[in-house]
Amino acid sequence: MISLPTVFVEGYSTGVDTGQNKKTARLHMTRELAAIPAVLFSNKHAIDPATHTHTRKRTPPPHRTARRAARDPPPSPPYKISANPRVRRTGSPPAAAPPPPPAMANGGGGAGNGEARKAGAGASVLVTGGAGYIGTHTVLRLLEKGYAVAVVDNFHNSVPEALDRVRLIAGPALSARLVFIPGDLKSKDDMEKVFAAKRYDAVIHFAGLKAVGESVAHPQMYYENNVAGTMNLYAAMTKYGCNKIVFSSSATVYGQPEKTPCVEDSKLSALNPYGTTKLVLENYFRQVQAADPELRVILLRYFNPIGAHRSGDIGEDPRGIPNNLLPYIQQVAVGRRPELNVYGDDYPTRDGTAIRDYIHVVDLADGHIAALEKLFATPDIGCVAYNLGTGCGTTVLEVVKAFEEASGKKIPIKICPRRPGDCTEVYASTEKAKKELGWSARFGIEDMCRDQWNWARKNPYGYSGDADEKN
Repeated sequence: MISLPTVFVEGYSTGVDTGQNKKTARLHMTRELAAIPAVLFSNKHAIDPATHTHTRKRTPPPHRTARRAARDPPPSPPYKISANPRVRRTGSPPAAAPPPPPAMANGGGGAGNGEARKAGAGASVLVTGGAGYIGTHTVLRLLEKGYAVAVVDNFHNSVPEALDRVRLIAGPALSARLVFIPGDLKSKDDMEKVFAAKRYDAVIHFAGLKAVGESVAHPQMYYENNVAGTMNLYAAMTKYGCNKIVFSSSATVYGQPEKTPCVEDSKLSALNPYGTTKLVLENYFRQVQAADPELRVILLRYFNPIGAHRSGDIGEDPRGIPNNLLPYIQQVAVGRRPELNVYGDDYPTRDGTAIRDYIHVVDLADGHIAALEKLFATPDIGCVAYNLGTGCGTTVLEVVKAFEEASGKKIPIKICPRRPGDCTEVYASTEKAKKELGWSARFGIEDMCRDQWNWARKNPYGYSGDADEKN
């Protein structure tokens, strides 16, 4: 276990009353700040500002060269789940090989160009946190694209039922290419088991804690989970020769943006411990890639994922009181909450409420596929960041209206004072992703609300269906 000091970034604000004395919190979080190398907080380490790539090139480390010269075949997987991810089985897999990748129909959300698809088709991908909201949608799209997928998850903020639903949607043939391995990134032993199970061509890394208010109350927990866990993951990748990773970053690394839309080379900052862990990890990946040029990394900064799969069988199922707008609205719509709090109606916007960039979770999943295909097609990519958003801002009241129209439900609202630190307007520049990944969002806010309501009406209490458990 790697124990990391807590960090306080002056000016953080979450809009959540944690009940802590602010002066005490500052003293607690600043106490060991110097213990983290300052270079991890710099977004200028060895980067060419014109190309956003590393200026230093080094020969591969000896351990990588030797490993590639004579690599033993990987051992048989110790885990396989065929129908129910709650059941753990041991032993070698059946002799029959999984079915070949299916021929894919045209469309698919613009997830990369044809050359990239050929480069990655049929590859084996490890998805950390694959039972979560974004993870399940991405796993489903990976299966539909012909990838073999292994999911590692500890179900801290997810449930096995979510993977059951993915199999249900995918069908038996595609589900045969999905395995589940229970594990926690904080455990080096678990990471050893995951990578000893089989060989992976790439990793998509979702696993991590993500509640801003919780991160302020428990910063050490966020550093141990997000930062130390990711370092354990990368150590296992290095040991077993996996050199491609798509990292789930966040638009929180832009802090209070000086201008909108946010472009990838904007100044980076963090306003809370959660955002700081994302910023630290972005710089961690830049630095380890500079030391090992064979490593290929894409950092995906996405904005506000909402919506659900069109089947209504998988979607966002937060535990406790939702931290995000759409899950809260849907809970009001199904009668779980009495009203929606709207924080501020006096912003200099078209209706006085704050503007954000909302993206359909299926578009976001396709963005991860496009990034993965880019990694397979571009050996010298280095470490590159891309925004995933629509490039359009929507106000809070516009989202409420769109959801009311989609659901036929009236959403009671209560206007509250602004929360300190909330920005007036934040949305993405998506030109870089469109040009280099061949990806752009397809769905509008009406589509997002329609699919979110379909999920909510079919699953008003989420995967468990238990009102007592959820409330």
